[in-house]
Amino acid sequence: MTTEAITSITLNIPVGLYKRLEQQALKKHHTVEDEVLQAVVRELPLPAPQSETVPLELTEKLAAMELLDEVALRRAAQGMSPRRAAQLRALNDKRQREGFLTSKEIEQQFQLLREYEQKMLIRSKALALLTERGQDISELLKIRGR
Repeated sequence: MTTEAITSITLNIPVGLYKRLEQQALKKHHTVEDEVLQAVVRELPLPAPQSETVPLELTEKLAAMELLDEVALRRAAQGMSPRRAAQLRALNDKRQREGFLTSKEIEQQFQLLREYEQKMLIRSKALALLTERGQDISELLKIRGR
């Protein structure tokens, strides 16, 4: 999985605004950089991980699934691992609860969302293939608990 590049910028802001950011960061035990990033993210939210095009590697993987047997398709239909799903849930919960994620957490959340999207495409394809082959997928459709 690729990591989105991080770009550094130099920002000239009034001293009074910087002092307010610094005080807010101290209260929350964050860096001033994280406070500025959160302000930008609030105004310009990260794009949804969905894109109009599916990466070539994933397209090839989806096409190759036609050759998988039922056991492999059932495994593919499991989706995201419970551990990775829990990490994503924890980040989403923290953002809802505190309204704040560090820059590292934002990047991790973005990567987990991309992974989730790809796993759902694979899961959907696996379920469709199993259905086409006359397999019962009712157990695979049950929602796993937190």
